[in-house]
Amino acid sequence: MQIIEIAFFILLGLIVYTYIGYPILLLVTRQIDFSKNKNLEPTVSLIITAHNEEEIIKTKLENSLALNHPLEKLQIIIASDGSTDGTVMLAEEHHEVEVLDLSRMGKTAAQNEAVQIASGEILVFSDANTLYSHDALKKLVVNFADNRVMCVCGELKYNENGHGENLYWRYEVMLKKMESRRGQLLGANGGIYAIRREAYLPLPQDAISDFVEPLMIYLRGGKVVYEGSAVAWESEPVSIFRRKRRIILRTLYSLKYLTSLLNPFKKNNLFIPLISHKIIRWFMPYLLILLFLSNVYLVDIFYFRIILLLQVLFYSLTMVSSIVRYYFLVNLASFMAIMDWLRGKKIVTWDIRT
Repeated sequence: MQIIEIAFFILLGLIVYTYIGYPILLLVTRQIDFSKNKNLEPTVSLIITAHNEEEIIKTKLENSLALNHPLEKLQIIIASDGSTDGTVMLAEEHHEVEVLDLSRMGKTAAQNEAVQIASGEILVFSDANTLYSHDALKKLVVNFADNRVMCVCGELKYNENGHGENLYWRYEVMLKKMESRRGQLLGANGGIYAIRREAYLPLPQDAISDFVEPLMIYLRGGKVVYEGSAVAWESEPVSIFRRKRRIILRTLYSLKYLTSLLNPFKKNNLFIPLISHKIIRWFMPYLLILLFLSNVYLVDIFYFRIILLLQVLFYSLTMVSSIVRYYFLVNLASFMAIMDWLRGKKIVTWDIRT
């Protein structure tokens, strides 16, 4: 067998493993039973980061004040990250809310500042454009009845998902639920996740907090779980491509704070989940390109000719299928994010509309 043939089958194996093999592996791993207490009502600090959100901030605060959690046990903090519009003024009209008018430092730094004045036993992190279902807080906090649980991620939905993104989200939620069965959830949804106050670790401002914070908690012995019944809603971003490119770039850059996770011999690490669910997926466009090129080289062999035809047919479906088109868009975003990363590009600040 030629070296190119071996390379082809290695590439094909990695692709199949990532999308099919890893979910099967998660399915057969032993589940941990985590206890819940529906009557649990700890004090909660809801930390909302915002940058120029005057159009939505009033709606967000009304939504927050209407949550099914005792108001005397709910502290709401707006951390304005260098807003230059009316965000701070509108937030200050609500006397029940504590407002931090910060200079532009980025979301992670704004969260660090807000945690310093937080008084709740549980910290819940949200974005200004993320609206919670009435019982979202209640659904999150019941998980903290189990002393092993240090971080809980809720479910984020988009108001206007295309069919392609809906399928992507269903697949992602399936993986989150299966990882959660062992308390090994890889990261959280930035608009809705909760952490025990004593477990919070201030992060460098260039770290993407909803990815690094849960993993740092796991490294210190805590469990990170997913709560699908705690639902939040956001409008679809203006540019899915720019948003995914930005998130993947920031996540890749944040790996420098998680180097111990990349050691397969370290006890209680997340090496296999991190490689399987994240890193191979980020590098997927490069695997797909190499697979196609090696397939072209081997086209003289009949069954490789059939596989090449199937690949061409699949990519042609981008013109007619929203699912394939979305898959192509996500991989293009990954491709560009890795190029940005290799060039040393760095993003600290953010805009939730993009």
